[in-house]
Amino acid sequence: MKNNDIFNLISDISLNGLVPEIKQQDINQVITNNKNKISLKSKNNQQEFIDKAISDRKKLEEGRGIIRDIKNPLYLSFLAGFFEAEGNSTISVVVSNSFKYGVNLQPVWEAHQDISGILILNSFLELFGCGSIVLKHGYDHVYTYTLKGYKQIIPNVLPFVKQFVMPYACKVEQFILFETILLKLANGEHKTQQGLSEMVKLCYLVKGKGTGRKRLLNEVLSIISDKDSYFARLDNELTSKE
Repeated sequence: MKNNDIFNLISDISLNGLVPEIKQQDINQVITNNKNKISLKSKNNQQEFIDKAISDRKKLEEGRGIIRDIKNPLYLSFLAGFFEAEGNSTISVVVSNSFKYGVNLQPVWEAHQDISGILILNSFLELFGCGSIVLKHGYDHVYTYTLKGYKQIIPNVLPFVKQFVMPYACKVEQFILFETILLKLANGEHKTQQGLSEMVKLCYLVKGKGTGRKRLLNEVLSIISDKDSYFARLDNELTSKE
């Protein structure tokens, strides 16, 4: 099917003003964008590409009369629904000998979308005033808005989640668990062995992560209990393989 055929087909469908008029140039732009996806892998400066993609799509939507108003409750509700479907809030459990007890907890709030919907990700960036948009690992045209650390997430994300996401969400228990861990981090409960151990147990209750983590819960708890023995054993194993 040729471009003109696509345009004529769409033009024949009456939408009674429910959506802005779709113009031939809009369709051509979409087709061009799809063809350009193959060039993403060769991009040395991803941030430059992201900035240009955002700028181009803003101009395209402005020409169609579309406004993404992050102060509009209706649009905020849309973003909430988008996050419920395409986002996640997790606590990464990082192991390193450089940490006091060998384990560190890293809260992460993120949402994913194809390059064609990058303005949705940019809306989160504008709404929270922090975070970043990066290419999703293992993909050539899927991007992630990501925000890390309880100091950023608590004041910026939690109010939005409580007002717009939680009232209608299917993952209420997970959000409450995520918030609980964030507040414990803010209170410094991870600075003691017992406090860190209890928080790790909560992290392993997060749906989708508890059974899919790199290490089993008991292994992480053993590291917190005696990190010196754990890393000494790792060193011995590496030495024996040489």
